[in-house]
Amino acid sequence: MRKHLEHFAQKQRLALTYENINLDFYGKFLRFLRTYPHSKAETYAENTVGNYIKKLKMFLNWSGEWLEQTRILLAP
Repeated sequence: MRKHLEHFAQKQRLALTYENINLDFYGKFLRFLRTYPHSKAETYAENTVGNYIKKLKMFLNWSGEWLEQTRILLAP
C-alpha cells in the first residue's frame, strides 16, 4: 500500500497530507489503482482495488483518532 501511495503522489506531484486526501484524491487514486500494472502488465482486480481503499480508510480513521487523542493529551 505504501509503495502505491508514494508512486501515486510522485506521479500526481502532491504531498501526502490530510489536507490533500479528499474526494478528488479518492477518485484519482482509484483510477490509478485500476490502471496500475503490477505484474506482466496486468492490472488489479476490482476486489484488490477495493481492499486497498478499505485499508486506506481504516488507516485514516485510526490515525485521525490517534491525532485527536494526542491533541487532547498535549493541550495545556
